Amino acid sequence: MSGSVSVMSPQSGSRARRVAAVHIVEVVATCLFLVAVGQIIGGRFEDFAPAPGWYWAMGIGGVVAAVAAGAAVSMSGRHARAEEAALHAKVLDVLYRRSLTGPPAADEGERVITLATDNVERVSEYRQVFLPDILAALPPHSDADWWIRQAVSQAIVRFSS
Repeated sequence: MSGSVSVMSPQSGSRARRVAAVHIVEVVATCLFLVAVGQIIGGRFEDFAPAPGWYWAMGIGGVVAAVAAGAAVSMSGRHARAEEAALHAKVLDVLYRRSLTGPPAADEGERVITLATDNVERVSEYRQVFLPDILAALPPHSDADWWIRQAVSQAIVRFSS
């Protein structure tokens, strides 16, 4: 393919950040749950009664962590399918415009099928399932997510052409 073609839909970044935020809520709630369990178990071994707030913290932390984990899985799957649909349309549009400029290469059909199916699915899964986990693990105000997206986009464009 000639020139640079963006392999991201306009909503890709915001979707990934939303899932990353849900992952962060999940981790904070899990931490609250584990600290509360530790206080309760430690209180039993040290012969003191833990405050009733620790039981509430354990229950609320556990429920919020479970709900956030389910929401993150559901959101990332739904967003991956939406990203895949957007990328399919983009790939087919580029390939159609390219076909108008000249005859196809000998292996064009094989490359088109691979590009439009398997590669699009891999990119959408990476962007909406794995990238949010990476973003949630990065420190705030990090430019690493921008660099990761740029490197992946450039690699996909190079290997797809």
